[in-house]
Amino acid sequence: MLLKKSPYALLLVVLGLLLVAPTSAFAQRDDSEDDDEEYPDDDDDDDDDSVDIEREESARARRQTRTRKRVVREVVKGAYAKMNIGPLFWFPPISGVTSTSGTQLDFSFGYDVLDRLNFTLSIEGSFFQLITNGDGVSIDLGIASPIQGDFRVFGGIAGIRAGPNFGGKRVKRFSLQVHAAGGVGYSPPLVDLQNQAVLTRIAAGGFPYIMQGRPLGIVQAGIGFEYYTRLSHFSLGIDFDYDLILGGPWPAMGLGIDIFLKYTF
Repeated sequence: MLLKKSPYALLLVVLGLLLVAPTSAFAQRDDSEDDDEEYPDDDDDDDDDSVDIEREESARARRQTRTRKRVVREVVKGAYAKMNIGPLFWFPPISGVTSTSGTQLDFSFGYDVLDRLNFTLSIEGSFFQLITNGDGVSIDLGIASPIQGDFRVFGGIAGIRAGPNFGGKRVKRFSLQVHAAGGVGYSPPLVDLQNQAVLTRIAAGGFPYIMQGRPLGIVQAGIGFEYYTRLSHFSLGIDFDYDLILGGPWPAMGLGIDIFLKYTF
């Protein structure tokens, strides 16, 4: 009834509605903007994940590049194991009562303590066994010998090896080595040393004792030549050794020529 009687009142109502409507619209827009700040879009998480993936791929690419640039070492030095085998040729006077040659076998373990491109210094220990046929059995055969029966010696030595490396400018596959070692060996008796008849024959030969049945000193010196193969951990070589066995009535001297196979870990 009031609206019908007063057009001004109707006008005031319309103006009020116009004023109230924009205010509520702005308020709703502000609320939506606040919601966006409180709950960010999931696209941001996707962006973070893609950044992490790109960083991981970049790091992997850098590692692969470093691996490709890493130089493969063709000649390996360090701890090694080695096996020697070859003949030993006896010198007089021991060669007069044994066969002129025997066989020796060594198992060696060592370490290259000084490794330079042009020079290597190593320490080495070896377990060895030497077998030689003996010609002198007793004085009854007219042979005066400090060895009764075959001559077998086993024991251990330790020493050093040093020498220059030569070959290419960056990879030197050849090595010339000088080595010296010493140790202790033992020759088991092949006759009954408690038998009085045996002792009598030994004494009749002019010897108070024989080389068997007692500790013996071992001295070794020589030179060697080594070639590092294309298989980076394997090398081949040959040693020329002067061997001296002390502790018996006679010194036993001989020249050993051994080929060897070496593996460096």
